[in-house]
Amino acid sequence: GPFAGRPRTDLLSCPTTTFCMAVGTHDWGTWNAPHVSVWDGTTWRTTTQPPAYVPSTSIPTGLTCTSSTWCVMTVKVFEYQSVFGSSWTDLRTWDGTSWLNRRVDFLYDGIVSCPAAESCVGLALRPAQRFTWDGSNLTTTPLPTALPDRPNSLSCVTGTRCAAAVGGHLIPSDQVVTLLDGVVTVTDPPVPAGRVLYLSQVSCAGATSTFCVAVGATAPTGSTDPTQTIPYIIQYDEATGWTVPPLPVAGPGTLTGVSCADSLECLAIGTAAVGAAPAAPVTLAVIGRTWKLAPGPPTAAAGPVTWTDISCLPQWCTALGSTSTGSGTVVASAYTWTNANQSAG
Repeated sequence: GPFAGRPRTDLLSCPTTTFCMAVGTHDWGTWNAPHVSVWDGTTWRTTTQPPAYVPSTSIPTGLTCTSSTWCVMTVKVFEYQSVFGSSWTDLRTWDGTSWLNRRVDFLYDGIVSCPAAESCVGLALRPAQRFTWDGSNLTTTPLPTALPDRPNSLSCVTGTRCAAAVGGHLIPSDQVVTLLDGVVTVTDPPVPAGRVLYLSQVSCAGATSTFCVAVGATAPTGSTDPTQTIPYIIQYDEATGWTVPPLPVAGPGTLTGVSCADSLECLAIGTAAVGAAPAAPVTLAVIGRTWKLAPGPPTAAAGPVTWTDISCLPQWCTALGSTSTGSGTVVASAYTWTNANQSAG
């Protein structure tokens, strides 16, 4: 689609500064499947790949790691040979050396977030379910309020405190959903007249005083022109609910990723215009509850990077993206930086 970062098929999760997992999609011609790489604090390398269905289309929809020995990926699988185009959700669990696959035929458009090892929470559109996964056991509970659309991003700080960005299928403009101690609330974010909202990612922090941020862009209704997009952030705290803060950037542009290390430290990435300058990669940081421009990763030698995901720990972040070369080759890029310095990898 015209909006970078949506759908998010390149995913990143860094539970420590010496381990990250990145998941993309590899096209094998007649079928495709997720492709996994890991970071050991020094280098990226390809690791054991999750199971694949041939022929099929497998799209990674969510990834959460709590350590180098516990990651869970949700994958939406479409079976090419089915007359009815059947699809299902896979839960793929990493134990440090291999993948365990659990096919879940009765959950459609499912996505997962793991606030702790062997403690994952998921949401599914059909049927409207909250589910838990510990690597072996799957339990489901009907949601008291139906989701308006499929969840595209989910972030849980505990088993009962989550936020999700939903949309892209049944509703014209994306919405945010909070699940707080059993209460499900659907919020329709405000957008200017004649525009619709596309949310790329949501991130939450704070097990007691929860703070969440969802990022993306608005676009004219019915438009597929990326030059007409305007960066968008909506943020949540328990005192004010969901609010739209002023931003130091303008369109054209799209915010493609956000990660909150704690309730006072979030970083958002994407592209945007700053002042009279043309659209370019940007990094925004929240200070208190105010968004400001922050130093970004260095410009890649091959050209501007299209950022797809970011994962942050206190005073440390890694961003994942790609650069298109003049020959048409797409080169994966990953950058790690702290408050004090930046380094390219």
